[in-house]
Amino acid sequence: MRQKMLSLPARDVTNETKSTFYGSYCIKQKYYWWELVDHTIVAILLVGETENTIKVVTIEIGESGKGIGGIKKWREQKLIKVQK
Repeated sequence: MRQKMLSLPARDVTNETKSTFYGSYCIKQKYYWWELVDHTIVAILLVGETENTIKVVTIEIGESGKGIGGIKKWREQKLIKVQK
């Protein structure tokens, strides 16, 4: 996954946001944020029972041009949508 994102090219912005996945699927899960050249944000959720079994289960793509600043708004919209 990392090699694919870097080849696009995308920038890992996981450490630049406090936003995380709002649910828990299992014991091990990791959520990564990537920013493409056009400032589109791609969110990737990996889950598994152990570090050795972790795999990609969800890939979400935000609106073009929103960048890191749009992550908070995006997550708020996703939470509202789920609560309805």
